[in-house]
Amino acid sequence: MSATSTDPGHRRALICCLVGLVFSAIMAWQSEGGEGDYDDLEHYLRARWSFHDPRYLLDEWGRPGFTALFAVPAQLGWLAGRLLSGLFSSAAAYLAFACARRLGLGSAWLAAPLTLAQPLFFTLSFTTLTETPTAFYLIAALHLLLCGRATASAAVFSLLLVTRYEMAALLPIWAVALVRGGGRRGWALPVLLWAPLAHNVLAVVAGMPAPVRVFLAARGRIYAAGDPFAFVAHLTSAAGLVIAVLALGGCRGLLEFRRGWLVSASIFTYLAVQTVLHGHGLYGTGGYARFLVTVAPLLGVAATRGWTMLGRREPHGGAASARTILLALALVYLSYEAHRWLGSVFWDRATAGLYRATAVLVSVTYMTLALAPKLRATGPAVLEAIRCLAVLFITSRLVVFVEPLRAEGRHREILDALAYAQRHGMSDRRVHYAGPHIAAAMRTVLPQDRRWFREAVALAQTGDLVIWDEFYGKDVNIDVPLQRLWPNRLWQLRYVSWPRPGHWPSILLFERTD
Repeated sequence: MSATSTDPGHRRALICCLVGLVFSAIMAWQSEGGEGDYDDLEHYLRARWSFHDPRYLLDEWGRPGFTALFAVPAQLGWLAGRLLSGLFSSAAAYLAFACARRLGLGSAWLAAPLTLAQPLFFTLSFTTLTETPTAFYLIAALHLLLCGRATASAAVFSLLLVTRYEMAALLPIWAVALVRGGGRRGWALPVLLWAPLAHNVLAVVAGMPAPVRVFLAARGRIYAAGDPFAFVAHLTSAAGLVIAVLALGGCRGLLEFRRGWLVSASIFTYLAVQTVLHGHGLYGTGGYARFLVTVAPLLGVAATRGWTMLGRREPHGGAASARTILLALALVYLSYEAHRWLGSVFWDRATAGLYRATAVLVSVTYMTLALAPKLRATGPAVLEAIRCLAVLFITSRLVVFVEPLRAEGRHREILDALAYAQRHGMSDRRVHYAGPHIAAAMRTVLPQDRRWFREAVALAQTGDLVIWDEFYGKDVNIDVPLQRLWPNRLWQLRYVSWPRPGHWPSILLFERTD
């Protein structure tokens, strides 16, 4: 029997990952018909449609690093894709443990639950969004690098560049790590670019625009610009307050380990790049908190180090650890307050009050520990109480935040529009539309180039129907605003969806007339 199989830490990490996988599968099953985000359904459909049109495998928006991985499971249905996401999430959590052990961290097995317990990471484990496979690729590349397999690490890291483009920000860090690693690096450095090179060559051969254009043109702003505090504040949504503080504090502690800098540098570089992109509205980024799921396993590793720092009892090291954790808490809390003051977050008064009370409680406790070395050395019960409190907050945050996904109201509106067309004898008409939700409802496949919708509307014949979807009709890549159809004597408005509270009607059905 191997040492690994008898290691209690290994067994604990494995049990945590298996439990996480089971719960993720249950949530996926209960989320049938629901979606975590508009992109959730669209990524799944592009993977499914790749069997009808292989160009979807190279589709720039769909991300080849995701589409190729999910193409086969997607043929079995959305649930199969979500189960695969759960598998990758659990595998990423296990690799977080493996990396923590390679780095020499104490209680390394905690990296697995501290990864899975991050609310958004677990929520995305039962979606088909690109952040989950990205997180797996990143932690797998790190593990291979720590194992001395430089070329394999570079090959896996390259997949990040065709799964989420902002991961290119970590390319210099990986290059430095490969160079500093010494030994037999072989083709490691050039291999870092194999995936984007292959993507661009194959896209051009297939008659598609070269994806490299995405990097060469910082596309115009689509969403409102973010503030400088956004992504540090987003850590509280993505990872929860406690894990966010432990991770940021742990980043400082990781510098005590030989390759711990790689984890810390990757986390802070990613936060900085996302802040700049969102702050300047570059590449049309929405600045969502879920983007932090890509570094969730790294946060789990850093939080493991933060956890061991949380329980230090020696007079000198304990004081330094207490100050580090306290500074991390101040950074996260003040970023949240600034983010809230700028009107970017809208928590109710009770939630904000609980958040502040938690921050004050932990701050006072940790200030006491930092200023009272005797209490720290002789009062382990205080430290254990803090740890129990941390576990309570982590667990309660996960329980309150995570729930099965629900169907968007637009799905019902689309079904109502199709039912109207059938009731009025229009079921045999040609129907033009651009949204994937409509395609899913009609069980059809959209052409890979979405510009066809604009052309179809322009060339529509008498009797043709157009289902105008507010979300996709205004998309800059589709560009069919409502003004093109209404008011217009060539188009008769036949159906308007009942507006949801606080929304305009989002689904309109038009018929082409003479």
